[in-house]
Amino acid sequence: MKGYNIEEGIELPEFDLVIIGYGMVGSIAALLAVKNRLRVAVLEIRKTNDLYVPKAGRLDAEVIRIFEELGIKEDLEHKLKPLEGTQVTDKNNKVIFDICHPRVDTYAPMYGIYQPEIQFFLHKKLEKENEGYFT
Repeated sequence: MKGYNIEEGIELPEFDLVIIGYGMVGSIAALLAVKNRLRVAVLEIRKTNDLYVPKAGRLDAEVIRIFEELGIKEDLEHKLKPLEGTQVTDKNNKVIFDICHPRVDTYAPMYGIYQPEIQFFLHKKLEKENEGYFT
């Protein structure tokens, strides 16, 4: 990813799409746009390393379908933990309530992830396969 400092007064190239934020959603949006041959710029205020701060997260089945469309689902499967439900607990880990997510198709309704691993993979994928469409 190239860095541009707008204060230097350089002329920026034209883009079909500008995405604000290079987190999970911005990275996935950029991959989808590049796949469709759009010239994409991603604007991110934080340094890239700041995006990899440890955090857990969840993805739903629709995101997994997008990964499949992008041809990266198999590469990420070992990083996805299928979840069949959610427990909400208090600060003492006492369960307040359970939510069951019924399976409606071949995908689990939710997947647990370690977000920095997924984000790092998405960023590397964009850098490797952008064919000049991503800045």
